[in-house]
Amino acid sequence: MSWYIGAACTLLAIWIIYKTVNHRRAVVAARERAEAEGKELPVSNHPISAMATGIAPIFAMGIFFSAVAVGAVSFTVDTRGLISPIDIAGFIFLAGAYSVWMVMRIHYSPMGLEIKGEAEEKGR
Repeated sequence: MSWYIGAACTLLAIWIIYKTVNHRRAVVAARERAEAEGKELPVSNHPISAMATGIAPIFAMGIFFSAVAVGAVSFTVDTRGLISPIDIAGFIFLAGAYSVWMVMRIHYSPMGLEIKGEAEEKGR
């Protein structure tokens, strides 16, 4: 039972990566459809959006390196073996997947695009 948390974190990380890849595909396809239809995509000149694009990799690295630090401390301090290496690896993988998700959501913003999957979900 000591490795169940790591397995759950790994499964959640795989699901996050799957959703990230699907989001990127949907935005790229929507951009291509908009370009083929001759629509002009809106561009935000607001300083906050520029700051978000610039700070996203720094924030993602902070999340990932914090997870690695927590994993290293847990691995070295846990003398009774309550936390397995699989748990630590699953947690680090989950933090890395979340970082990738966050960066992709910022760089592949659906602003001004009609994405079929999201439009159907909003209609429900």
